[in-house]
Amino acid sequence: MRTSALPLLLLALALAGCTTTGGPTTAPAAPAAVLATPGAGFIRLVWQDTSATEDQFIIGRVELPTAHSTFDAAALTELTRVTADQVVFRDTAQSPGRYYGYGVAAVNGAGRSAYTLQSGPPMTALVAGAGNPCQVAVPSADDLDGDGLSNDAEAAGWTTHVDQNGKGSFADTAVTSAVNSPPLPGR
Repeated sequence: MRTSALPLLLLALALAGCTTTGGPTTAPAAPAAVLATPGAGFIRLVWQDTSATEDQFIIGRVELPTAHSTFDAAALTELTRVTADQVVFRDTAQSPGRYYGYGVAAVNGAGRSAYTLQSGPPMTALVAGAGNPCQVAVPSADDLDGDGLSNDAEAAGWTTHVDQNGKGSFADTAVTSAVNSPPLPGR
């Protein structure tokens, strides 16, 4: 029985023109416009997806000593990764009263983009609860230390209603603060 070599030849010629794709050959473009905003017990990040080839986004974070601290991408530690095309992330794994800086990078099989750093000052999560309304406090000309109190209010002092022993025994307490004093340790 004689077989023809023609079908095998045609198959070999067809396969010779085929190529396989191994995914992207370049790292994706870096995200743009990273913005961090504080929330009650979290910090919300949003960014613009500028690439069509990312597999994930890497969220980088650094803890900073004050609201006036600056940072660069080398200081960031990878916090987590989120899926492609996701452009919002809530960081709930932080300590209220601590300041954080963020960056977002895109990654695929060919590599990672540079981090895009958040615009604006470092963020701290707000502490909210019964009797503690949530309010955003960031450094400004009238609040240079970013603690939510105006410079004038800090200089004049104020009275607050404080639970003295943690058992519901409230009393009015006079409080004063030096304008632009650093946050207390652990806050």
